Amino acid sequence: MDTLFARQPIFTVDNKVVAYELLYRNTKQDDQSTNFEKTIDVLINANTLFSNFDVEMASKRIFLNFDRKLLLDNIIDILSPREHVIEILESVVPDKIIINRIQQLKRLGFRIALDDYTINYPYEEFVDVADYIKVDFIENSVKEIIELSRREKFKKKILLAEKVENENMHNLAVRLNYKLFQGYHYAKPIVHKGNHISINVKTCLDILLMLNKPEVAANGEKFVDLYKIAKHIERDPVLSFKIIQITNGVRANLYVKIDSVLRAVTLLGYASLHKWLKILLFQEASTRSKGNNKENVNKEVIKSIIVRTAFVENVLSKNPRLKDILGEAVLVAMVDLFDILFEMPMEDIVSSLDLSKEIMEALMYDKGDLAKILHLVKSYEAGDWDEVKNICDELSLNYSHISDLYVKSLDDSKEVLEELSKEEYA
Repeated sequence: MDTLFARQPIFTVDNKVVAYELLYRNTKQDDQSTNFEKTIDVLINANTLFSNFDVEMASKRIFLNFDRKLLLDNIIDILSPREHVIEILESVVPDKIIINRIQQLKRLGFRIALDDYTINYPYEEFVDVADYIKVDFIENSVKEIIELSRREKFKKKILLAEKVENENMHNLAVRLNYKLFQGYHYAKPIVHKGNHISINVKTCLDILLMLNKPEVAANGEKFVDLYKIAKHIERDPVLSFKIIQITNGVRANLYVKIDSVLRAVTLLGYASLHKWLKILLFQEASTRSKGNNKENVNKEVIKSIIVRTAFVENVLSKNPRLKDILGEAVLVAMVDLFDILFEMPMEDIVSSLDLSKEIMEALMYDKGDLAKILHLVKSYEAGDWDEVKNICDELSLNYSHISDLYVKSLDDSKEVLEELSKEEYA
């Protein structure tokens, strides 16, 4: 049985639990997960593997650790400003991009907490935008804790005494008018265990394809058929379980009983479902890589996929003839690198995923427009400009714009790519 995550309660001065911080836990001695992977694991495990999560956490805020990459990631879209507090790790540096992002999140209603605050904390920019200051009662001396409590800026913040381990620390925090308290003196983190169960990658990819390619009604309007998607999810019991649990976790304020996968999908919504499926796929890729004694997901493969998908979207989205196959083209560009990412032969990947005839022919036999689009991407990556021009002519694409579109794709992916360069994925 695996250690999945832990949660540590946060108390008021009256000893009432008003929030929990979710903490990453892993018993593997050689675990080298990045901060990004840790929060992803915590978020997924808490929402899919803890059956009483919504009951015990009802009306309580959840503190989640965020590094720079997570702050910039659209995972925020699946969180609730009413329920989740964004806790900025001490490793985050406040440049213009990050400050703008935090201000955007505050406008959405999210509250911001600073983690492990000490007397020598260098970034006043974060203090200005924070709602909670989590003062470290171990790293700061008594004199420093008293000095911090007298700071003018702190009078407008909610002070949280963190790592309180004895009665003396508690009494000091109370005398200094701290509002919230966390530490071993009150309660140790509650560890939750369970088994990691792999999802069906093929089912996830099929659903992502359906979400990326809406159907067309008789009147010409496009729509996503949630009934078909629900029936597809039902093919995989594990995925069905996780989707229902995720829906329960993110809709804790609704008094609606989920009696089917369709109801869960409807409550979750297709936009959130799309994001959760991608997060589940990321976790699955990470888990499989570590299971094969590989330290982390191959950084260069991840970077290539990010740029590839952006490039395909930019090339096809404005093309009247090709934009209708955008969903398939993006999937082809991704799956083309799955043999490296999942360390499986492409034949096995295509066979196990039961891909459409068009996608299979593109990947295995280099046939069709999808194959030409993939060939265009790979030729550009290889710097084969003559071949790029030939394919552009075949697909009626403007060759003179391709370079600009690729640069735009790099720019669209810049923030994530910069973070991948900092994280030790490989």
